[in-house]
Amino acid sequence: MRKILIYYNDTGESESTAKRIAALLKARNFEPAAKYDKDVDFVISVGGDGTFLKALKACGYADIPVLGVKTGHLGFFCELTNPDDEAIIDIVENGNYTVQRHRTIRCEVKTGNQ
Repeated sequence: MRKILIYYNDTGESESTAKRIAALLKARNFEPAAKYDKDVDFVISVGGDGTFLKALKACGYADIPVLGVKTGHLGFFCELTNPDDEAIIDIVENGNYTVQRHRTIRCEVKTGNQ
């Protein structure tokens, strides 16, 4: 059984979309997860770019696929905008996706008082 993390923001649309996706995953014998652990092998981020970036951080930048589903205002990282929930499940179930690798950088901002 594949374990899928569904990471979402606290807006009503994102939460309801995440709950629908979780129910469909369960029906297809996936294990939806609310938190990341080493057994998670796929992430669905529901929200916008901020949610996508927070999902990456919550997973410790693990080397696993992250699918962005846009329900927010900005979604440059999100591949899907207003998708059919079944389409999302089909992508996960059939492995019908390609992985784009992105580099992460770390920076520190100092102001005059630091």
